[in-house]
Amino acid sequence: MPQRTPPALASGRPANRQQGSIAVYLALALVSFGLLAMVGVTRFGASVTSVLSPNCATAARYMAEAGLRYARARLRACTTVAQYNTVKAALNGATFTMDAGRGLSFTLGITEDANYTATVTSTGKGCSVIAPVTNQIVDNAVNLPVVAASNTVDPTTVSVTFAGNLNEFSIAATGTSGSITKDTATGAITFGNNILSAQSAAWFTGTNPLCANGACTLGNGLCAYYRVQFNPNGYDYTKNAADNNGDYGDGFVWTIMNAPTNTAASYGGGGENMGYSGATVVNSTTMSILPPKLGTEFDVTYNWRNCGQVCPNSVDNIACDASSADHMAFLFWGLKTLSCISTRDDHIHGAGAGTDEEPYNSYNFDGSMDGWDGYYARSSSAWLFGNRTSPGAQYLVRYELDRSTTPNAQGDYVYRERTWVVTSGDTYSATISNCGATHADTPTMSRTFALSPSMHAQLSKIYFGWTMGTGAYADVVKIDKFALNFKGPPSSTAPTVPTGYAAAYTFDEAANATIHDASTNGNNGTMSGSAMWGPDVRTPKSASMFFTTAGTDGLVTVNDAASLRLGGAGTIAAWVNARKTGSSNAPLVSKSGSYILRFNTGRTLSLVLTNGGTTTVTTTTTLPSNSKWYHVAATWNGARAIIYINGTAAQTTTTTRTAANTTTPLLIGGNGTISFDGLIDDLYLYNRALTATEISGLAAGTHY
Repeated sequence: MPQRTPPALASGRPANRQQGSIAVYLALALVSFGLLAMVGVTRFGASVTSVLSPNCATAARYMAEAGLRYARARLRACTTVAQYNTVKAALNGATFTMDAGRGLSFTLGITEDANYTATVTSTGKGCSVIAPVTNQIVDNAVNLPVVAASNTVDPTTVSVTFAGNLNEFSIAATGTSGSITKDTATGAITFGNNILSAQSAAWFTGTNPLCANGACTLGNGLCAYYRVQFNPNGYDYTKNAADNNGDYGDGFVWTIMNAPTNTAASYGGGGENMGYSGATVVNSTTMSILPPKLGTEFDVTYNWRNCGQVCPNSVDNIACDASSADHMAFLFWGLKTLSCISTRDDHIHGAGAGTDEEPYNSYNFDGSMDGWDGYYARSSSAWLFGNRTSPGAQYLVRYELDRSTTPNAQGDYVYRERTWVVTSGDTYSATISNCGATHADTPTMSRTFALSPSMHAQLSKIYFGWTMGTGAYADVVKIDKFALNFKGPPSSTAPTVPTGYAAAYTFDEAANATIHDASTNGNNGTMSGSAMWGPDVRTPKSASMFFTTAGTDGLVTVNDAASLRLGGAGTIAAWVNARKTGSSNAPLVSKSGSYILRFNTGRTLSLVLTNGGTTTVTTTTTLPSNSKWYHVAATWNGARAIIYINGTAAQTTTTTRTAANTTTPLLIGGNGTISFDGLIDDLYLYNRALTATEISGLAAGTHY
């Protein structure tokens, strides 16, 4: 332990290096640092200067108090994170000697939590002539001025660059030795390293204006970029086939975990748990990552056993992967919904589905594995790992998390995750690697969900990094080029919404099955079948509805009400994003026997009005692109019917046809036989025909 003398006093005189009177030093310290009340100095000097009858316990106590106050003064004088780090390094673990001959000294220990509240431990020592006595004082509530700076800093200016901060990523000390290694020369971290039954994690543990020892203020979210390659050196995995039954590891998980209940030593179990879920016991301590947490898995081993069973028969449930293809998926957590072990549920696809728990783990919702439901496979083969005896392809990965800091109407907080994964043979924008810029390409995977206020509050402080775990010979995975930016507040231009709507569905719930009507009419709906939450058209603070043709029953049902019988004049307006052409005559909105706005096979729109007969108005203008938002609207007034696309009239038809006042329910996204395939957002119904200007206002505003 280093031995140090105090730094120069405020008076400009050097520290007393001649071991003079401790009373004189403490008196000066009183002026400079407010270390002791003068009466304390006097008593202390009187009690320790006589070596014939020293009060060693009192001396030790006063030395401990002197050290505590000295440390407080130094720490509270810090005005920047950099200055705090320098002062902490100078004080932490150091021993400051007041009088070596009399054995008077104090030793300091300093830590801080995620809120920049420091804990100072000062151990004082008194008397060396006779048996020395020590006394320890702890203050765990030293509030640092750095807090103010960290709370006011613009998050967009805070970034982490892998090459420059590699040493600020720490490997869990209790993890499998050698299963994760760092190469400071190339700025890379390697996972797995062909070690049998390995499990560990690597977490960012650096300090900056938003992070203290890796515990970071999340705020509005973050953007991370890195490059990943399986088997970068072309290791011949077939040589372990005899020992390994043909299994060669499970992959890794990009993880964001809450800081209040986890530490930089946290990680889960091996096998398919991949260090993200499950638990492992280290020195009688059970290690795991506690929820709330967010994971993006890169999984290269097919695991499917006893899926679909429920407790108590599902103890051995494993992952429930959709196919033998390498895949990616967003993971959250489960609470024994598919197995009898809650930590294992954290990795089972679909865990949490069908319960009030949100969010549920992503699974192959509609069989496509195209990422719209948070589950993605590029092909049916081992595309991530590639050939088992030669290097895999390098993939560029961009991950964005948007986090609402204000609650929705239900009191919950909306989160949106998006991941882009490309390789050299793909077409992509160069902004993929620049987290300081907007990346407009369609995400490879996306999920939108809401968290309760308590879960949201826990994610105000987070750790980020990677976990890995396997029960086989671990794959070798190289990650480099890492960079991360924290996000500032999102900006969006809201549309101009005409008042007096009969019903309004903005789909901002992002949780549970009730769809709330924003009007005063109370026309709430219920989501059922092949439908789930999707990303909002214009802001990460809300959501949309995702319907799929995988099932014919995906829809939102709203019971009939007088306000939904639009009659002689009406308007239907919404944002739509078609994933694919879909089935013929797929309804966006339908009230059977009255009015229907539907999406046709040829990517045109039709308005169907029924009242003593049926009139169908179909546009010749198409919605040309998949995976792109369009604003669509239809109006009628007994004289003409108009269909609008992006605020502009696309088809006008003279007709006296109106909508009959039927008692059938209002259906959104399908009719029970045919489903729309894509996203619907911001649906408004009026019992009057909006003007062209009003339609244009609805279509205005920024959108993704």
